[in-house]
Amino acid sequence: MLSKKKRIYVYGKGSSGLAAMEMKFRFMRIGANIEAITDEHIMKMNSVLLDGDCAVIGISVSGKTEAVLESMKIAKKCGAKVILMTAHTGKEFCDEIMLFALKENLEQGKAISPQFPILIMVDMLYSQMLQLDEYRRETLHEYTLEALDER
Repeated sequence: MLSKKKRIYVYGKGSSGLAAMEMKFRFMRIGANIEAITDEHIMKMNSVLLDGDCAVIGISVSGKTEAVLESMKIAKKCGAKVILMTAHTGKEFCDEIMLFALKENLEQGKAISPQFPILIMVDMLYSQMLQLDEYRRETLHEYTLEALDER
C-alpha cells in the first residue's frame, strides 16, 4: 500500500512522534516522499488536505491518542489510506492495523522505551520497501549516505 502512494504522512506525539521522525529519516533515504508530523494542530490541518494519492501512518502505543486518531479519521474521509501502528485493536476506520507487542507499563516507559516496539515495526516496513525496488532504493540510500559524509 505504501509503495503505491505518492505521499506518506506519519502522525505521532511524544515517544511515538520521535519514532515518526526516525521513520521519516529512514524512508527518505530510499526515495519515499514522506513527512512526519508531531504537532497536533498541523496534523489536523494536514489531514484535510489529503486525497487518494496519500497514505497516513498513525503511531499510538495506547491506541488512544486523540489528536492522531481524529486526524486519521479526517484523512480517511478525504480518501487517504490510513494505517495505525499500535498495541491495541478496535479501530474500524483504519485500512490496516499493525499490532506490536506491549509489555505491562510500557506506555509509561518504566521498563522499556515505548519507542522500541515501534522501531522494530519501522525496520520491518523499511526492509519490505527496500525489497520492492531494491536496486533503485539501494542506490538512493548509498547516494544519501555519501552526501551526508561530504558535509
